[in-house]
Amino acid sequence: MKEGYYGKGYYTAYARDGVLFGPSYQALVRAFQEGGLEVQETWRDLPDHVASLGEAMALLAPRRPDLARWLLLNYLEPWVARYRPVVAQEDPTGFYSALMGFLEEALHGKKNLS
Repeated sequence: MKEGYYGKGYYTAYARDGVLFGPSYQALVRAFQEGGLEVQETWRDLPDHVASLGEAMALLAPRRPDLARWLLLNYLEPWVARYRPVVAQEDPTGFYSALMGFLEEALHGKKNLS
């Protein structure tokens, strides 16, 4: 397995800025705040993790579909496009590769989040 393969669940740190807490991370935090979302103090991860993005989109879709769509187009979809080939090549079990394929199909089928 290639060095650095693990930990790619974080979007802004790897796929956009090359640093933690850079401009893309700050824009994500502002979008969460604008949508009335906040990261609880007990949360032990960064809000740009793929699971956090999915949860935020699910929470925002009914009341702020504009923000949910913005997260989809600017964070989740580019992350999937960038890392799906890496996962497909490096996943020893095929589990995460299949999961990424499912996520990519779901994203292409449901972009309006309504």
